[in-house]
Amino acid sequence: MFAYNIAAQRFRRIETSGEAPGWISRHEARLDDRNGIIVQGGKIDHGPDHGGYLENFDTWRLDLGDWSWERLTYQTMGRWEFVREGGEACQLFPKRMARMTQLVGISGGLSDTPEFDGELLDRLYDPPVPHEAVVDHDWSERTRYVIEGVPLHFTEEMRSILLTVVGELPSAMMEAYVNEIRDRLTELEGAPYVVTKR
Repeated sequence: MFAYNIAAQRFRRIETSGEAPGWISRHEARLDDRNGIIVQGGKIDHGPDHGGYLENFDTWRLDLGDWSWERLTYQTMGRWEFVREGGEACQLFPKRMARMTQLVGISGGLSDTPEFDGELLDRLYDPPVPHEAVVDHDWSERTRYVIEGVPLHFTEEMRSILLTVVGELPSAMMEAYVNEIRDRLTELEGAPYVVTKR
């Protein structure tokens, strides 16, 4: 951890103790009423052997008096990664842009996007069980659902789609659901997808 002195225009290394979040970015930080900083959200780099750069669902506190970290939450999570067999880039982004032009009535759209099933794209991640869809109004890359009070987050990257389940759902339900998503992706893109539990 580093502190920046604006007057001197220099960084100073600060030694901390406790359980820190690690390399975190795009997070929220706020001062609490006990001389500490609460850190939550964003993404944490877990390293290539542990899933890489993943969305953070836990909360940490940094005590500004003794520079000690404390982890405040321990979320139970399951993660599944969907990738095209062979490692090619996913084609969801151009399809989503083409679908948006269809839905708003712009003629022509993205003419170089091959034909695809727009309705399948619209329901790509819809769970086959009762659920609530959560709409993000910030144009983020996430799609979220809630099943039985458990949040599910989808993050679309260039080469993969990551499903994070923050909590626990029956394993048979999750197995059927992730296999259905894999099959929908395969049908939508005309290329086989594989899914791996992380």
